[in-house]
Amino acid sequence: MQRNIDNLNASLRSMETRKAGLENELRGLENASEKAKLSQKIELESLDDKIKTLTSALQPLTLDVESLRNRRDALTHEIEALATKKQQLETTTKSEAATIDSLHRERLEMQHEIKRRPGKTRHRSNQASTKPRELRDVNKQTTHTFLCKFEGAGDWNTELSKLLAQFELSLDQTTYSFSPEKIVLPVTGSRDNIEKLATALNSLDGFVNLRSKLAATRNSLREYVRARNIQKQQLDELDHLPWYKQNRTLTKQRVELSQKLAEDDSKIKVISEDLKALENLVGSDAPKN
Repeated sequence: MQRNIDNLNASLRSMETRKAGLENELRGLENASEKAKLSQKIELESLDDKIKTLTSALQPLTLDVESLRNRRDALTHEIEALATKKQQLETTTKSEAATIDSLHRERLEMQHEIKRRPGKTRHRSNQASTKPRELRDVNKQTTHTFLCKFEGAGDWNTELSKLLAQFELSLDQTTYSFSPEKIVLPVTGSRDNIEKLATALNSLDGFVNLRSKLAATRNSLREYVRARNIQKQQLDELDHLPWYKQNRTLTKQRVELSQKLAEDDSKIKVISEDLKALENLVGSDAPKN
């Protein structure tokens, strides 16, 4: 019996020794775990600090980029507006030059007609050749038809009568007509005085040269169509970018391009309607592209 008790006591001591070993091993693992957690916490805190630092540095850069982009867009719009204004001025200048060229051609045709006349007329022409050529050209009688519209509030008829009297021009009443939409103004007089009348009408408040306005409207339509095509191409390129290149900035740019396209489409529609109305108004007198 005593032997059994001794065996049990020996087994008990062995188990207690094993228990103590396991407890020590467990404490070692717990300490290692705590150290690992502490190390990971320190590393995470370090990463968080780096993220905060980079975020703080990125924010002013983002603002600078956005500011530069806005300045670029504003400058682009300003350049386009100046280019449009320049082309409108060039169109007006070309229209006036065309008017002057038309007067020159009429003068030349009259000179050729005089040269073709036989006898007395040619003799008179030869006698007149003793006068300075410039004076003869200025005093040649010719006819030119202005196509205008009055958009002012004054008495345009009175102003027109004053100008005709000032430049010694006569009005062809048979083809002269006027309405709120168009004034057909055929005048006869010297080439120099007709050119002076053209300049005076252009500077007269409320008078609009329909030929110049038609040319400017066509030019404006071409500019808006060109800008719309460029924006459409840019939008197509953004739509075809792979997914891994997409970001918030590109999404914002896509929205802005879509808005500009919608605005340009609306403007193109309005300008096209204005152009059609002007072409119908000017009719066969419209300048060709």
